[in-house]
Amino acid sequence: MTIRAPWLGLLLHTAFVTGALAQSAPGDSAAVARTVAAYHDALARGDSAGALGLLAPDAVILEAGGRETLAEYRSHHLAADIAFARAVPSRRGAVHVTVAGDAACARSTSFLRSSGVP
Repeated sequence: MTIRAPWLGLLLHTAFVTGALAQSAPGDSAAVARTVAAYHDALARGDSAGALGLLAPDAVILEAGGRETLAEYRSHHLAADIAFARAVPSRRGAVHVTVAGDAACARSTSFLRSSGVP
């Protein structure tokens, strides 16, 4: 079964931006896209510290219809996100980035193939 999953993934209000834009010119959407890819790669490797290191301390994470702080995400959903990323192969589509000052929002679509949902 192929599943097409739209990813806001995380609200990147300041989540990925601190890591990406702090190391690049303001408005650098390519840096944000690279950071998003690094985050997904860290999940697929099972690297929770690496994934969390890409998120700003004041990150706002939107997941499962709710809003979480970084600490809440770490304790509520991070382990499940890693398990899913490791269990279900995916191919990410293009990342579309909107930068506004020192904040950015990224969205993309992921294509997943699984015989069942873990």
